[in-house]
Amino acid sequence: MQGMGRHKKSAWCGGLLVACMALTAGVAPSVGAAGPPVDVRKVLQQAKQLAAGIQDESERSRFLARVVVADVARKDFQGALKTASTIPEKAARLDAHWSIAQAQVKAGALAGARRTAAAPAEKADRMVVLKAIALAQAETGDSTGAFLTAATIEYEWTRLETVTGIAVAQAQAKNVKGALLTAGAIPDEFHRSDALRRIAAVQAEAKDVEGARKTAAAIRQQSVKDAALRAIAKAQADTRNIPDAQRTIAGIDTPSERALAVSDLALAQARAGQAQAALRTVASVHNQLPALVRPATMGTIAAEQARRGDVKGGLKTATSFQSDDERAEALRLIAEAQAEARDVAGAQQTAAGITDEHIRADAMRRIAAAQAYRGDLKGARHTAGLIRNETMKGRTLMVIAHVQARSGDGVGALAWADTLAAPLERAYALLGVTNGLLSKTQPKRVQ
Repeated sequence: MQGMGRHKKSAWCGGLLVACMALTAGVAPSVGAAGPPVDVRKVLQQAKQLAAGIQDESERSRFLARVVVADVARKDFQGALKTASTIPEKAARLDAHWSIAQAQVKAGALAGARRTAAAPAEKADRMVVLKAIALAQAETGDSTGAFLTAATIEYEWTRLETVTGIAVAQAQAKNVKGALLTAGAIPDEFHRSDALRRIAAVQAEAKDVEGARKTAAAIRQQSVKDAALRAIAKAQADTRNIPDAQRTIAGIDTPSERALAVSDLALAQARAGQAQAALRTVASVHNQLPALVRPATMGTIAAEQARRGDVKGGLKTATSFQSDDERAEALRLIAEAQAEARDVAGAQQTAAGITDEHIRADAMRRIAAAQAYRGDLKGARHTAGLIRNETMKGRTLMVIAHVQARSGDGVGALAWADTLAAPLERAYALLGVTNGLLSKTQPKRVQ
């Protein structure tokens, strides 16, 4: 969900494992395992009941949001709405209504989606869900329907954001001409510029650099135009066209956008195996980067060294960072890379060097996930047992249960989940079983 009219998206939403998976509906049998099929509905209901015992409201909200995604995957929209109504935090509850409404549109249940839009108590929130409906219509190719829905949004800012999103959806569907017409019809300069910026980014990602440049040239606000040029430079760098990316960056006037573009260039260099060049590149703008961006940028450069087999070099790079945050992020990502390369002992040793308890726990979660994905469930469970953070441990157990159920052993995954004594751990494991049985695809890395 994008735009200023939308409540700011909770940080945890991007981390939802189940939201990254394609799920299918119904009661899925546990293929290849002995015993009767696992009733997904009953397992999910048990997880919901355990959720009531989660005392922390934020954690309960996060858990129930995951349950909503599972309800939606089963096309149990009424169950999803019922679950959403029990989410204590307003932002998470609105996110749930957004997800439900979009799923209903994509399932052909537009009338049901409109009823979902009427569920929030506050008018502003109802307008946000209408925005979700319009964007889903646009994403499914129904631009006319999307415009009609957008017209019913009473708050101008949210309506303009919605039209901007429709223009982007048109561009993503390769209807750039239609997208530009939609953007050009937006009366507000801010949203028109934002729409053109996002269209230019879509064009750049599709390797239509010349088209993206023409779109960017139509943007009047310099800072927004520079953001579009940054997207073009990133697309060029990602295809290893470093000289052209550098020329594009040279045309960016806004210092903050130029710094971010140089950071993108450094990351592209790191992924191409040019770690030292990447470090030199990012050093020129390091102090200009937002504080929240620096750890991810520096950490990724160090981790790319490890992913390419130079673990010693990656660790040396990580320990050279002066910032505790940058060093911790680098070690977390290096530990994950080591685990994916089957060096679990080395990964755990790297994780042990992280001073921040939460980041260290997340590194262990990633290690356990890597073990599970390659079939070492016993090792993954042992790693999970080393995590002291109760919430992080629960999320780790969810991944392990998901992988086991997804592999065809739903019965075994459920039997293991039932052995867990702590309610939070069992709740997360049961949710993992549910998602594993419903999922059609399995991510290569933990989300």
